[in-house]
Amino acid sequence: MRIKPLKPTEIYDGTASLRSFQRNMREIITYLEDGQVPEYRQVEVASRLLKGKAYTFFERTCGDNAGEWTLKRFYEKLYDFAFPIDFRTEQRRKLVSLQQKNRRVRDHVGIFNDLCNTAGMLDERHKVIFLWDSLDSVITKDLLRMGHTPETSSLEDL
Repeated sequence: MRIKPLKPTEIYDGTASLRSFQRNMREIITYLEDGQVPEYRQVEVASRLLKGKAYTFFERTCGDNAGEWTLKRFYEKLYDFAFPIDFRTEQRRKLVSLQQKNRRVRDHVGIFNDLCNTAGMLDERHKVIFLWDSLDSVITKDLLRMGHTPETSSLEDL
């Protein structure tokens, strides 16, 4: 059974809003996959859900030769255009200083994952160590009792 893909709802305007950028990108990718849009048309189709600075970026950067761009490259360049040059550095600073405090573990891990996704260049072991160091001591003591350590456990284990 085939269904018609749902048109994305998030129109990205080029502001430095990570949530809006990521939602637009996720919705576009799903839409393109569900609609089986050929790779050479993907950036062109994605541009229909841009406005303001983001659409201006598309026009000036790849509008005339959108078929030569991959979606991945397009979103990487759009990200570089829309976000401050030190955005990833700032996200890493937030990640290093992140503490669970009074948040539930699930909420804390969600914030942690968001920061990891935007900080970039973190391997699995560093993520485990950063997460471990950010958790309340009561939680890490329980994890130790269960046989987990930041040196040997995976994110999935934690």
